[in-house]
Amino acid sequence: MFRFLIDTTNSYLALSATRDETVIFTIINKFVNRTNETILLSIDECLKNNKLSLDHFDEFYVIIGPGSYTGIRIGIATMLAFSIAFGKPLIGISLLDAFALSQDKSTVRIFYCIRNNYYVTKYYNFERDVYSEYEIVESPGLCSYENPDLCSYENIVIKDNYYNAANTLLNKKLGFFKRDYKPVYFSNNFYDKMKI
Repeated sequence: MFRFLIDTTNSYLALSATRDETVIFTIINKFVNRTNETILLSIDECLKNNKLSLDHFDEFYVIIGPGSYTGIRIGIATMLAFSIAFGKPLIGISLLDAFALSQDKSTVRIFYCIRNNYYVTKYYNFERDVYSEYEIVESPGLCSYENPDLCSYENIVIKDNYYNAANTLLNKKLGFFKRDYKPVYFSNNFYDKMKI
């Protein structure tokens, strides 16, 4: 099965393609200007270098957030156009899920700064297939007497979106994290509820 993933949620463009258990290509480029043009040129270059076209792919994946409002929309719009044009499914995956899947860890807690000092976090136990919902915290918590649940997880703070997207596509647990391509944004109401 051919899979193609794009992540435009932050200042890096990540493109990755796999066929079954083999990585076809992975690139990570820093956005400079004209995001739309950068995406299309990068995709075209990757496909030409590997003698592929978009109709080779069975599934398209897009990172749906959290992240840059504009970046999320550009990534979804690009991949939705490919999905419609080639009649292939578009599958969403959250940034935190993609980042966790790219790590080679059995338990991990991922933090991503979303506004000032607020972080969105999720924890993952891949051995037991236990995965939390999103939580908002004021700082990445460390293992302590007050937070004993954090002691069993390695804490990772995403400082940028630099991760190996091919590992995400190749992870056998990917099926647990497939979603629709609806963007993941955190509204002010969500923050207010979490602070109560």
